[in-house]
Amino acid sequence: MKPKTIVVFCNKGDFYLARICIASIRYYYPSANLYIVKDYLRGEFSSEEMETYFNVKVLDLGIKKFGWSAAKLHFLLSDLFPNEQVTLLDADIIFIGRVLDNLYKKFPNIDFIVDQYHVSNPRSEHIKSFYYDYDEIKKVEPDFIYPGYVFNGGQTIVKTGKLTESDIENYFDRNNFPFYTNMKLMPLVDQSILNVVLHRKVQNNEITIAAQQYMLWSDQESISEIEIDDIKQGVKYPFLIHYAGSYKNEDISRMKRGDILSFFENYYYSKIPKGMQKKVARAVIPALKNIQYDAIKIVKDSVKDTFMEKIARVVIHVYKK
Repeated sequence: MKPKTIVVFCNKGDFYLARICIASIRYYYPSANLYIVKDYLRGEFSSEEMETYFNVKVLDLGIKKFGWSAAKLHFLLSDLFPNEQVTLLDADIIFIGRVLDNLYKKFPNIDFIVDQYHVSNPRSEHIKSFYYDYDEIKKVEPDFIYPGYVFNGGQTIVKTGKLTESDIENYFDRNNFPFYTNMKLMPLVDQSILNVVLHRKVQNNEITIAAQQYMLWSDQESISEIEIDDIKQGVKYPFLIHYAGSYKNEDISRMKRGDILSFFENYYYSKIPKGMQKKVARAVIPALKNIQYDAIKIVKDSVKDTFMEKIARVVIHVYKK
């Protein structure tokens, strides 16, 4: 079977999660063609270590600063990897099994494979908040028919060449930063756009989509039942876990199922010369920030409803950034 091509989108702020994401992919797919797209909007950062020891290549889309998920749309508008199914991932994702095997085997010729979430009412607050305002969309896309489900944009299997600039011209201008031209209509940017445009193209028989369930939210209750030993085998859970909207911290022990994250983080550093020393060194600054944050929060709670509480709130806001 041809090695799978996987692209992870990352920036300086979430690169600590990208390391774990890459490690989880390599754990199950050692021969995959693995790429990252680097967004320098939040600052430059080195990926040399990852490139060297995890055989990762940096994919150059001709732009250095993308902003909120714009890199995915730039990728979809490109002619890279023609006629090939490519897995696109956010950095805050980890594989907990061989999630791609079934999907690629079951849908070898499908243009897009998405993780479906059924919502019966397209006018629900959930759809309006995280996808689009259905009534407003109908004004722009009068022929649009709600398909009965939506999908999160953080993990998709796609083919390039299926989306054109004219398809998204009402919402995205690839030549002018910040690229998105109608964020009021499309509140979650690429996710909102793709949930409208791809379904419209399906209606017009221009593309094919397979809607499956292969993603677990980090906050859902079933996550607590996952066993590390089963993750090691890679068979029981053909899923990935997505931390979108969940609490994130460079001290990953503070995150949901930090033990799973630690398993793959340790795998990452096991492949790096003096890896454990690097892991400890990189943990120092986040640990100090957390200690300071916790101390300030204690002070805030002890001076509730006073002027000092207002000061503490400001300081906490700064440390959260």
